[in-house]
Amino acid sequence: MTYEQTVAALTIAEQTERRALRKRAWFAGLSLLFSLAAEIALAFGVSDFLTAAEAQMGASPLHRVAYYVLYGGYYCTVLLLPVAVMALLFRQKPLLPRELRRPVAPMEGLLLVLFGFAFCILANYLTNYWLMFMEQFGVQPFEGDYHTEAGVLPFVLNLVTYAVLPALVEEFLYRGWILGALQPCGERRALVLSALLFGLAHGNLTQLPFAFLLGLLFGYVYLRTGRLWIGMVIHFLNNALSVVIDSGSLYLGENGVMVLQMAIFAVVVGVGVAAGLLLTAHPAFAKTARPLVDRRSALTPKQRGRLMWCNPAVIVTLVVYVVLTVLGEVVQ
Repeated sequence: MTYEQTVAALTIAEQTERRALRKRAWFAGLSLLFSLAAEIALAFGVSDFLTAAEAQMGASPLHRVAYYVLYGGYYCTVLLLPVAVMALLFRQKPLLPRELRRPVAPMEGLLLVLFGFAFCILANYLTNYWLMFMEQFGVQPFEGDYHTEAGVLPFVLNLVTYAVLPALVEEFLYRGWILGALQPCGERRALVLSALLFGLAHGNLTQLPFAFLLGLLFGYVYLRTGRLWIGMVIHFLNNALSVVIDSGSLYLGENGVMVLQMAIFAVVVGVGVAAGLLLTAHPAFAKTARPLVDRRSALTPKQRGRLMWCNPAVIVTLVVYVVLTVLGEVVQ
């Protein structure tokens, strides 16, 4: 091959990759924009139904179940349906390529889950300093919207709605689709952007740092293993703990819940640290875990990063999320 032919081949490869990366960035940005638009549009249409169903929850167990079914259906529709439609249009698969997925032994998966759960607890403590800082400006901590009532049925419905569904839906969306689409732009850059989008999607300043840290954790585990289920389990445990503590306040009182919370946190962190040490010390994990790397490409890392961060859909999505987050605090 002559020099001119080599240059022409490289130029074609660069142009082809630029188009592919632009397409992926457009998919990520537009998916979240349409999801947000669907949430706002459907809120006007179903808010009256949800409010009426919520008011009737105490009438019977069937009315209670009906409310949670309506709420869960609304939640899944606004998050998954717009992204699924965009995925069909852009032909974007919801998972990493097969060559980036590796088998995870049961013990390794358990250790990752225990370490990840402990990370969530520690991140929660660290972000408490952020909460204290924001309170100086009159920003109050976000309160969960659980309908905390005594009984097995309310507890199970809260657990399914606020722990199981978010773990499945949000991991599938933000890690499976969004991070998976952005991964060819550079895994570290894609990890940061997907975590930032995940944090901003929560819509309030007090949850932003905690959700961002969890987005980094879930995304890192996903990229290292190529398996969504590990992040789903960690995500479920984190949310389930909030439901358990919230429900425990009905029976234990404020002091009792505080003792229970400290006991759970101490056990989880201790076990999680031990799990982390076993993971780092075990040669099999170090050998099989795939490090975060920039794959071979016709473009430089800076060029791929620019195609992702400077994409109009990504920029608009970030700006809209930031504006809505700030406005949400101002309106309150």
